[in-house]
Amino acid sequence: MLHIDRVATEVETRRGVNNWYYSLDFNEQCPDVDYLLNFISRIEKGSPAGYKRITFIEQPTRRDLVATPEQLLFRASKLKPVVMDESLTGFDALQRGRKLVTPG
Repeated sequence: MLHIDRVATEVETRRGVNNWYYSLDFNEQCPDVDYLLNFISRIEKGSPAGYKRITFIEQPTRRDLVATPEQLLFRASKLKPVVMDESLTGFDALQRGRKLVTPG
């Protein structure tokens, strides 16, 4: 991500573009929320401007909210919005998802 941001910054600056944004779609590849938090922290430290460009995080961990209720993503959602995406299969999933991204 840091390399992508460096290249995008160079190219967009040459093009005269001042504002662009990123969305992070992990396609369920984060093994847990700590991995995600570490990833976000590395971006924030390595490129504060790149961090600010992140608008939301999509489906970072497994989509099965019943099988993996330990995915307490509220620590990540305090930093950037987390989108459930494929996990949102019905009202029950919405309620479970809200518990994952909202503390208490």
